Amino acid sequence: MISSCVLKGENYDLWQKAMRNALRAKNKLGFIDGSVMQPADAGAPEASLWGPCNSMLVSWLFNSIDPALQPSIAYAETVKELWDDLKERFAIGNSTRIHQLKADIAAARQQGQSVVAYYTRLKSMWDELSNYLKVPMCTCQGCTCNMAKDLVKEREDEKTHQFLMGLDDVVFKNVRSHILSMEPLPSLNKVYSLVIQEERHRTIARGKEERTDAVGFAVQTSKPRDGLQMDRSATKYGSGERPVCSHCNKSGHEKAQCYELIGYPEGWGRGGRGSRGGRSGGRGGRGRGHAYATAVQGAGASGAGASAAAGASGSSAGASGAVSIPGLSDAQLQQIIAIIAKSNAGASNEKLNGKILELDWILDSGASHHMTGDFSCLHNVCTINPTTVGLPNGEQTVAKHEGDVVLSEGFVLERVLYVPSLECNLISISKLVSTKTCLVTFTNELCLIQDHSTRTLIGVGEQKDGVYYYHRGASGKAFHVSRKGPYDLWHQRMGHPSRQITLLLAGFNNNDVSKDVCEICMRAKQTRDVFPDSLNKAANSFDLIHCDIWGPYRVGSHCGAHYFLTIVDDYTRAVWVYLMAEKSETSCLLQSFCKMVQTQFGVTVKCIRSDNGLEFQSHHMK
Repeated sequence: MISSCVLKGENYDLWQKAMRNALRAKNKLGFIDGSVMQPADAGAPEASLWGPCNSMLVSWLFNSIDPALQPSIAYAETVKELWDDLKERFAIGNSTRIHQLKADIAAARQQGQSVVAYYTRLKSMWDELSNYLKVPMCTCQGCTCNMAKDLVKEREDEKTHQFLMGLDDVVFKNVRSHILSMEPLPSLNKVYSLVIQEERHRTIARGKEERTDAVGFAVQTSKPRDGLQMDRSATKYGSGERPVCSHCNKSGHEKAQCYELIGYPEGWGRGGRGSRGGRSGGRGGRGRGHAYATAVQGAGASGAGASAAAGASGSSAGASGAVSIPGLSDAQLQQIIAIIAKSNAGASNEKLNGKILELDWILDSGASHHMTGDFSCLHNVCTINPTTVGLPNGEQTVAKHEGDVVLSEGFVLERVLYVPSLECNLISISKLVSTKTCLVTFTNELCLIQDHSTRTLIGVGEQKDGVYYYHRGASGKAFHVSRKGPYDLWHQRMGHPSRQITLLLAGFNNNDVSKDVCEICMRAKQTRDVFPDSLNKAANSFDLIHCDIWGPYRVGSHCGAHYFLTIVDDYTRAVWVYLMAEKSETSCLLQSFCKMVQTQFGVTVKCIRSDNGLEFQSHHMK
């Protein structure tokens, strides 16, 4: 095969041009145009050379034809006979083909294609049309009119207008207006370059719509005292200098930050100076020292070295500290904060003295299981298959036991792994949400654990030193004995009907109605006003359809779509959904939908209602 172009019938013009170029390169073009004929004398020396060459050319042409067409030319003896047969069958008259090409060029539209694909489709039709319509050359002697040059420029401008007319209105409306306002009109290649730049700019802008949130990992280093003092003195001392304390004569801090004077933080003294303090380098400090962020990157980061102290960020806390918790009023939230502050009033003095308190439970969103290093707090302990546990410092250990932990009355952690080398207790948020069916809300001060359906408060976490600790508060118990009246009793027995329904029972009157509000009715019967009945209703199917576009969504579909068009029939409420790569496909999809309705249902869409977006106001929709 001397050409990669395969003849399939409708592409004869392209195929014959490729074959002529290939045969011309092999110096064999004369065999098909008749200039090299078969020698009349079979015994002549030229006849012995012509036969093998003819067979080779027949083989070349035969292999460049689609297998479906090969049986029809399998018995051709000479390459000239084969060439003429294909030309008579597949060559179309110039006038018919020219008319078809001009119609296709005039109707060419981008229709969601990339600019490269759209331009390539137009370019192939332009080149084929130019092959039929040659530029006439001036035959005047010493011509100075430059008619051929002006005609080439006119055709170039015509191609530019055809290219711009087919572009999507919504996407390239502005750049098209800018190009048409330029004097003189740029060349076709320059216009193509400007449109490509606009397409790339929009692609980059759409990728930036997905804003990267700031991500911080709170860690406690193995030597928190050095890291803390280096951060505080980074601006005062050079990179090669270390401050020296005048009190203890140790490097790494100044006298104002010396722990011998201001007191050691909790957790510092356990295991000696060289021991590991808390959760080193992991998902959150043990709560005994200061938490640091290894990297905070995102919209707020200005450079690769941007770092800041990172605590747990609240999912519903605003910049001003105002918090709205579902199921809790502002007064109830303030009461919770006051109770926690009261219970922790005596703990602050112990912190300044460097005393070590009982290990608390840390609410950790990065842990996959509940874990503890204190075997004494486990109940119902059982032996499990050895489970590998990855520690924050990169090491791995094995957990062989698990049990239950009672944090408070009615709040039990199940299947808590016992990790001997772990120096803290971790409550896995993912396990808590999946096993307890609860809702966890982080604010700038608290972590609230509520029942998912009733929003009843289950537990509270307090933010300390950048980490959220579960608060072990004493649960208050209240005993109340009351006698239900007949009205309340029957109200509950009958499934909480309204007052008017309950009064229909014999023996009840308005004086028997309780003035207390039923809490179950308050929770179960909270409603909002219904939408008013619309007076504008279609009388028949497809008299009125509603259209709306949703998108762009960040992750495209398998077909590359970032939008979808929803069409709803007002009468039947039937819904059609179409995926789109660009909004500019709306007009084509609506036209196709209207044709489908007319073909399948025998009716015509009378009215289209939309939000008057630009995609619904293009000239194709008129």
